[in-house]
Amino acid sequence: MTKVLVVDDDESISQKLKTLLEELGYISETAYNGEEALRKIREDYYDIALIDLLLPDMDGLQVLTEVKKASPTTAVIIITAFGTISNAVEAIKRGASEYITKPFRIDDLLTTIKKVIEEQRIIYEADTEMLSILSHPIRRSVISLLAKHRRMKFTDLVRAVGIRDPPKLSFHLKILRGAGLIMRESGNFYTLTEKGVRVMRMMYIKT
Repeated sequence: MTKVLVVDDDESISQKLKTLLEELGYISETAYNGEEALRKIREDYYDIALIDLLLPDMDGLQVLTEVKKASPTTAVIIITAFGTISNAVEAIKRGASEYITKPFRIDDLLTTIKKVIEEQRIIYEADTEMLSILSHPIRRSVISLLAKHRRMKFTDLVRAVGIRDPPKLSFHLKILRGAGLIMRESGNFYTLTEKGVRVMRMMYIKT
């Protein structure tokens, strides 16, 4: 079940949202300031945090930054007044998934939450697929070599990977090509695709 943290210093709004979300089958909790929100995020996992940009003790952007540090996979939806749209755009740049403006219609908020949940599901499935594809050391080695040398011939890859069975390497290259991570150019050269470059960067960050 999706767990949502509502962060707003207006107790009436927070409680109404909490009750509505629970009626729709979500698990929901509230926090009335930034410190309380961060404490709850650090003590428990939330799939989504709804954060008002204007909180009494902390700037909403600061709360967002700390939430993403403490729980990178928690999706953040920023709640903002019309006059702080520029801040909401900045929040997106800092990792927020979406923003919604006050006053908002409940239907619009629920549509945004469902959209963010679906995006999380797609990202999770894509990450799981990539982890499976890159679980083999030969494939990870190929990605790393192409990131370093940009463009390599098949024969050079065979030597660099240290494999004695070229058809075995062809098998792994086919899997990487099927996943859209590498491509073969004329002359039997291999390079990373844009997707491969992004995955390589993720591998580097995670290690």
